[in-house]
Amino acid sequence: GGGGAGASPLTRAINEPDLGTQGYADSAMVDPEGGSGKGGVLTVALASASAYALTYCWRYPVFILPSSVSGVHVMTLGGHSFDLQGCMSVAFTVGFGVGKVPAMALVTSPLFFRHRLKSILAMLISSAAIEGVGVWLFSSVPWLVVLSVFVSSIISSAIFGAIVTYLEGRQATEALLAVMTGMFIFAGNLSRSFGQMVLNMGAPPTSMPLILAATTCPISCWLLVCMDAAPKPSAEDVAMRTARAPMTNAEKIAFLREWWLGIMPLVFAYASTTGVRAFRDLYAKQVRWASPSPQTR
Repeated sequence: GGGGAGASPLTRAINEPDLGTQGYADSAMVDPEGGSGKGGVLTVALASASAYALTYCWRYPVFILPSSVSGVHVMTLGGHSFDLQGCMSVAFTVGFGVGKVPAMALVTSPLFFRHRLKSILAMLISSAAIEGVGVWLFSSVPWLVVLSVFVSSIISSAIFGAIVTYLEGRQATEALLAVMTGMFIFAGNLSRSFGQMVLNMGAPPTSMPLILAATTCPISCWLLVCMDAAPKPSAEDVAMRTARAPMTNAEKIAFLREWWLGIMPLVFAYASTTGVRAFRDLYAKQVRWASPSPQTR
């Protein structure tokens, strides 16, 4: 999931706390002492961007596994043979797509906002553990590796939108989102580099994703805790951007009905760009080796 400047498409902007949220918007998401200072904004910017970027370190390195692992036959469908690399790519893409609807429902719910830190920590730890342990433990059963990637991707699909809830409702929301976006643009390449470094150090290929997950997930969790402790939107932020609270299903439907003409092109553009980036991330190794120029390999 992703967030946008100002109000998120799935977060309600309000001026008074809603009784259904038990005053959460007024008490937990607003810092009357002020949270829009440079120190608070910098903490949120660096912590959010780094915490999310590190999730790439247990999501993408599986796609640079050597051919002795990634080339293992998994299934035959319609007369076509699919190896582990292809099946993991499909599982990754479909998992993220399938996870978007429940992710949107989760990160806009009162339950999520009441337990936001614990919820995101659970997402980080479970997605890292399922993929890292799955690739290592089920290396001799390829379809279970594919299932691990699929389940992990479903969980990971909610992480971006969940972290963005810390950025919304601030005068600096656009700048915070720009920092976060700029960081994860390079996260895919960095995660593959880290994976290759672990392989070059002699780690067994099927252990590499688990080693990276065990190394980076605790850091991501620590950064999330730092972000949660950072100042909340100040009273001035609320005056400029309004406070934030969960949306009911009826409010979500009403929002989509009112703004669908603008939302649809944005979703299409974002999905198209994400698709191109995903192809690059998932098949970077194959693209480089298919190049006629040795310098690009």
